[in-house]
Amino acid sequence: MENIIIESSLNLEYYSENHLRNLAEMQLWKGNGLQHNPFIVENANILGQTILVKSSTIHFSFVNCHFEYVKFEECQNITLKDCSFEKLVLKGCKNFKFDSCYISKLSSTKVNQICFKHSIIVDILSNRKFKNIIFEDCQINDNS
Repeated sequence: MENIIIESSLNLEYYSENHLRNLAEMQLWKGNGLQHNPFIVENANILGQTILVKSSTIHFSFVNCHFEYVKFEECQNITLKDCSFEKLVLKGCKNFKFDSCYISKLSSTKVNQICFKHSIIVDILSNRKFKNIIFEDCQINDNS
């Protein structure tokens, strides 16, 4: 995968939809990336700790993954369960579901149909307009 430098001089691994499909084939991930059979990524270290996923409509389910920094940009159809993030950025995303996740820092802009269930969010960095975000049985320790 190609590295790019973006946001606070982080060295991010960049994944487009094509990169993700190829990786799913190479790593023999379960599923086919469609709505009723998403690709399942468990305990993923293969993606790296600082990643940017951009313009993907593939259906993914991440389970028990830890990331230092993740930015999803213009992505949709992603479910995350039992995952942890030092910093999570959602920009222009829709149809995301988080279940039992731990997020140290959350930033979101222009999102739609985002649901957090049974999750802990320590700090929210974006504006406080949660028009398109649902928090269900979550613990939010907003330090700002």
